[in-house]
Amino acid sequence: MSNAWTRLRQGLAQNGVRKTVHGIACKLDDLWFDLRHGTDTAGRVVLDALEIRSDNKSRGVNYTPTHASAFRGLIGALSLPSDSVLVDLGCGKGKILLLACQYRFKRIVGVEFSGELCAVARRNVALFKQRAALASDIEIIEHDAADYAIANDDNVIFMFNPFDAVVLGQVMKNILASLERRDRRIWIVYNYPVCRDVILESGVFVESGTYEHGSSRFSVYGNRSDAAENAAASRLEAAVGVRRPRPRPMDSSRELAMLPACLASILVRGRCSGIVTRQGWMRRPPAV
Repeated sequence: MSNAWTRLRQGLAQNGVRKTVHGIACKLDDLWFDLRHGTDTAGRVVLDALEIRSDNKSRGVNYTPTHASAFRGLIGALSLPSDSVLVDLGCGKGKILLLACQYRFKRIVGVEFSGELCAVARRNVALFKQRAALASDIEIIEHDAADYAIANDDNVIFMFNPFDAVVLGQVMKNILASLERRDRRIWIVYNYPVCRDVILESGVFVESGTYEHGSSRFSVYGNRSDAAENAAASRLEAAVGVRRPRPRPMDSSRELAMLPACLASILVRGRCSGIVTRQGWMRRPPAV
């Protein structure tokens, strides 16, 4: 208990009350997601503990699920076509697949090189179907992302830092090959974009915006610019003013006293903390 209290105080000192409480709310929301649907999507999985036959095992990153509330906010901020096909490269236990199927994608594909994680993901999909209606077909493929051929209708590529720059480089070659076969607009959504330079070095994709939700940070890349969206984002930026929140000294007693009220507010409202713009991170303007 003392360790948890110490971590809480450190989090408040580093991030302030709003971001700290937001992180707690996200974790509670993730726990509620699994309890509600009977699924197992939470928790960190170390790749070294899994039997993986791929030569790229050493280039993979341990599984950590995306926060449900962060993904919902992201999808709400993106303007995706109704016939979109989402591919989650390194889908792990399938958390994104379950969340995405509630947004009427034409098809959802999870690619994972661990047979054990694929089995968990398929079990989660089966359990999810028992308690919720699926608006999209879900397919889980046991395959190395580096060798996965991007289909001609795949247009939303999701990644939560699943592998290193070498594998991402091969993934980008596969995406570009797919574009040569069929020209179309593609969105690459990259949670925790450690190897973002690999995407930009393709010369085809540019960063069209970023989205922040608590501790989650997504970068969105596109192969085509939308002047209308960019102009609208610029007008909104000018209207509401944009700036990143700056750290401020912590008043421990005041911050801690605010925790219960702030947590309740975030859980009840469930609003996302930003919107995607070409200019970058933007606070969502207050409701009128």
